[in-house]
Amino acid sequence: MSHRFPLVAFCIVAALALVSCSPERRLSRAQLPPTPAISTEGRFALVADPYVALRDRPGTVGVTLMHARRGEVHEVTGNEIVDGEDGLVLWVRLEKGWAPARSVQLFSSRPRAENAASVLK
Repeated sequence: MSHRFPLVAFCIVAALALVSCSPERRLSRAQLPPTPAISTEGRFALVADPYVALRDRPGTVGVTLMHARRGEVHEVTGNEIVDGEDGLVLWVRLEKGWAPARSVQLFSSRPRAENAASVLK
């Protein structure tokens, strides 16, 4: 029985090594759960970039529906993480389309976003 233990241990270690060497899987898309800690829903976005293309879906492959301009305030109705050229990118859904989160500033209320907009312009 003492001769079988090293063989069993070797088989277990070999199996673990094979499993850990499997090809890397990339996350291509993730939707955040609606928890207050990470959710953007119920918030307001202030457009920080001069022009932001609002798309029909998150990601750069979406069709541009319209443009938002610096200083505009929009209600955020959702969010999604998409695998882009530069890695994972958070997109926020506004009333009229999707925008990358890096192009907007998020606020907990419309008055706060509008106050920030008055300073931004």
